[in-house]
Amino acid sequence: MKLLIDTCNILHRTGILPPDLAGIDERGLANLVQNSRYGNLKVDFMCDGPRVAADGRVRATTGPGCRFRFAGRHQTADALIIKALQNSSSPRRLLVVSSDRAIQIEARKRRCRVLSADDFLEQLAQDDHSASRKERFKRPPMDGVPRSAEFWLKEFGLESEEPNTPDPAQRRSSFDSTAEPRPEADSVPPLPETSSPIPEATSSPSTADSPTEEVRWRRLMEEADRLWEQHQESDDSSA
Repeated sequence: MKLLIDTCNILHRTGILPPDLAGIDERGLANLVQNSRYGNLKVDFMCDGPRVAADGRVRATTGPGCRFRFAGRHQTADALIIKALQNSSSPRRLLVVSSDRAIQIEARKRRCRVLSADDFLEQLAQDDHSASRKERFKRPPMDGVPRSAEFWLKEFGLESEEPNTPDPAQRRSSFDSTAEPRPEADSVPPLPETSSPIPEATSSPSTADSPTEEVRWRRLMEEADRLWEQHQESDDSSA
């Protein structure tokens, strides 16, 4: 897509741009466009009058991606724009920026996209504001050095929500001051002597060596022998 801008129609609009951008000339408009969402597009700035002003100053020069076309002394920029629309080989790829009724009618007749001067200036102001915010809040690179949580809390003016915790030495000191004092080794009374020997550890009742499991196992074997004998007797009688 290519922009075809009615430059004088844009510059003569008032009350749209913020005070710091108001009163720009052709060069200032070109800078705004190049730093906006349209910065990667080719732009033709269609201007009234000659390229060289009466004082000999060159009003604007062509730069990368943008071209200034001046109508000269014998025609208007409107006539230059309409002629460019009529001679375009791909009018559907043109975005015509103008609030002039005759230009808008001709652009729509050629199936061009049309954007009013006020809407275009509002977009430029929004993009300039966003770019300024990004520049203000841009931070230097980290240089690969990790930062602690405490650093970022201070950097953004925040306070840690975690309670102040004492270091291990303070915690031990606090614990020792509240705990009951331990008795000295010499003051511990000796254990009473007993004649009863310490019982030896026995196997758990759940093991296979316990009497209960042994009895169950014996009964199962006896039952198996009895069933086997019945089976043998049944085979002998049937034979």
